[in-house]
Amino acid sequence: MKLMYLCLFIAGFSGMMLELIGTRVIAPFYGTTLFTWAALITITLVFLSIGYFVGGIIAKQEQRKKAFFQGQKYQMVFE
Repeated sequence: MKLMYLCLFIAGFSGMMLELIGTRVIAPFYGTTLFTWAALITITLVFLSIGYFVGGIIAKQEQRKKAFFQGQKYQMVFE
């Protein structure tokens, strides 16, 4: 169970870091206005929601811990 919490922490941390790095990457082109931040946060939350939805479907089909780690593998591929 501790391994699962560690994986969730690392996944959340990496998602937040990608969001912050993404802002730094697009800042020279679009600036750092409120609209830039809002767009980046919106995109991040939309794709997190899609990932949670797909992960929930997989978890319902396979009621084992293996399904959790399978979802983590897909998340690492798409992040």
